[in-house]
Amino acid sequence: MNANREILIRNSDAILTMDDDRRVLVRHDILLRDGKIVSVAPDLERKGHEVDARGCVVTPGLVNTHHHLYQTLTRA
Repeated sequence: MNANREILIRNSDAILTMDDDRRVLVRHDILLRDGKIVSVAPDLERKGHEVDARGCVVTPGLVNTHHHLYQTLTRA
C-alpha cells in the first residue's frame, strides 16, 4: 500500500466486530490509512480509493495463530 493512501470500504451488509459483545454493525463504513483501520462509523467522508462492499459481510482477518511446523510438509 502506498504511503498516505486511504481506502474507504462502504455499503457492506454487515461488519462483524468479533469483540466481547459480538456486535454486528450495519450501515457503517471502514476507513483504512496506510494499511491500518483508523475509523469505523456511518457515512465517513471519502478521501481516497473507495471499495463498494455491497452484498458482502466484513470480518476481521481470519489468521491461524496455532500451527505446527511439521504440518507444512503434509499440506496438499
